[in-house]
Amino acid sequence: MQINSEFRKALGRRIIFGCLLFIITLIYILYAFLGNKESAINPLTVIVFMVFAFLIYASPDLFKICKLTITETGIEKTMAITGQKKFIPFETIYMIKKGKIKLQNRGGAAISDGFYFSTLILDNKENIIISPDHYENYKEIIMTIKNRAGFED
Repeated sequence: MQINSEFRKALGRRIIFGCLLFIITLIYILYAFLGNKESAINPLTVIVFMVFAFLIYASPDLFKICKLTITETGIEKTMAITGQKKFIPFETIYMIKKGKIKLQNRGGAAISDGFYFSTLILDNKENIIISPDHYENYKEIIMTIKNRAGFED
């Protein structure tokens, strides 16, 4: 039996919201520069700078988003943006680390209890982060990986 990861609806909304915010900011900057004819900065330079800044800021996270398919023998990882597939046999999983994200305000007080995420550490030192922030069926994915890879809970 194979298990497919299911993206959270909020993940798509966050990506769309980020792109819309970028576009609105870009339009505002363009309007400010085109409305002021005395501006010494070329609007095209501003656009190029904004696009590069956005790509540098967003690309690491966007290119890490992947769809997971847990099979009997391993994990098939399909990159969401490029569609590139990689198969990871369970035998190559060295360890599964559990981490916790805690949300805090500026004063350091906890806003919420936070949430746990898991990191699969492979023999080749590659890390795969599996987070409930991305996957609706996070618990099912992690329990299946632990069971099939032979890790204790």
